[in-house]
Amino acid sequence: MKMNIKHLQARGGRLRYRRKIPMPLRPYFGGKSEIVHSLGLKVGQEMLAVAMVGRIDRDTDRLLAAAEQQSLRNTDPYELSLIAEAWARDNKYLRPDDAGRRADPGHDSDYDEWLHETIAKAERAVGLHRMPHRELELDDLEPLDRAKIMTVKAGKRVEAPLTIQRATDDYAEHRHGGTLKKAEEVALKQLREFLGPDQQNIADVTRATAREFLKHLAHKGTMGQTTVRRRLSSLRAVFTFAIDHHDLEVRNPWSGLELPRMAGGGKESHKRLPFSREHLGLINRYLQSNSIDPNIRVLLVLLRETGCRPLEIAGLISSDVFLSAPVPHVWIRANAVRRIKTKESERRVPLTQEARGALRQVMPVVCEADTPLFPKTLRATSNLSQRLNKAIREAGVPKSPRLVSYSFRHSLTEAIRVSQAPEYHLKAIMGHSAQSITDNYGAGGVDLGALLRTIEDAWPFLGEVPEHVYEPRERAPDGRQQ
Repeated sequence: MKMNIKHLQARGGRLRYRRKIPMPLRPYFGGKSEIVHSLGLKVGQEMLAVAMVGRIDRDTDRLLAAAEQQSLRNTDPYELSLIAEAWARDNKYLRPDDAGRRADPGHDSDYDEWLHETIAKAERAVGLHRMPHRELELDDLEPLDRAKIMTVKAGKRVEAPLTIQRATDDYAEHRHGGTLKKAEEVALKQLREFLGPDQQNIADVTRATAREFLKHLAHKGTMGQTTVRRRLSSLRAVFTFAIDHHDLEVRNPWSGLELPRMAGGGKESHKRLPFSREHLGLINRYLQSNSIDPNIRVLLVLLRETGCRPLEIAGLISSDVFLSAPVPHVWIRANAVRRIKTKESERRVPLTQEARGALRQVMPVVCEADTPLFPKTLRATSNLSQRLNKAIREAGVPKSPRLVSYSFRHSLTEAIRVSQAPEYHLKAIMGHSAQSITDNYGAGGVDLGALLRTIEDAWPFLGEVPEHVYEPRERAPDGRQQ
């Protein structure tokens, strides 16, 4: 069977890793347009290439991310103003020690010489020799050179607007040791994309802009009210810190904002529901078809069998899977490719026989400890949800924001409760937070064998949901289950 592995290329009968470098980042890679690595393998050895490509891809991701951050800093007016001031003081271009700007009669100062060289470089870059009627303008200079000239001219650091990126970096450094929480990272990324490249300063975000951004999120139709509220909370926190830390005389545009009405009403009635027996019957039949993507099939089986969150399964790496343990299980924890939702989410979840069979289909034959089980495209939250929900619709489950991939988690939760299993078993399997001291014992140390028996005992109750919780349009058209 031919394998389609992203960034794997066959050339001259040999396999190699090949990945394009985005145009804006090429200066940070010596002007190269792509990254190429020979794998030392021949065509036909694609299975052996999977782990190698995964490892190189992760290293390349880190390099590209670092280059992108550096690119942002190199165009950040606030960052450039700091660099320009340090440069001017080191070269003695600023008072009280401005010896670098003084010169003997008939000679240029050190600063004058630097300025002549900088102007000549800019003229060559612009091609002024081909435009006799055009004069060099300040905007023709490189951003850092422009900041240096303005600093020397002003005799001090030129105040620059605080960018959202700079405020984000400061917030991450002071609050989280340099790393943002996932909700904050996503919120700020979506805001920057919404604003566009010409509006990236804190001062650009007015109250009207903030309100429009929330309205934009609410009408995308891909996130619920709780998610939009989380975006608002994250942005409010970052802006509050930036305004206080940099002593800005502006009002936090996110403070006191109300959530807009969601697309489709945004009511709590959109809370996810478990699947009924009829829904599960449709999905089970669909899983047996040949039209479904193999990775999606495995994901759906594992979601049904474990009750894990979609990204917890899609983000598994080989060292998280223990198929040879006395009680086979997966370890849900933060790893090289994804984080976890809360501290309590870290847990070990036992695997049923069908779950073990599904995992064997995606476990690499030869791998390192951190080899991802699923493609990178399935580890992006929005794409993962869209792919899973599309499969659920193709199975015949009616389209409803309450019947989605997360419904597998609710289905197993409901089945465990109906089977009258101990509540602390449910918390241990689902990774729910403990509510009392007694709960802490169950959530942290329940025997895996006991948890596996709880899941197996709950299986006959899977889909046993009162019919009245569904709206007529949400009921399955076929009541038979295979």
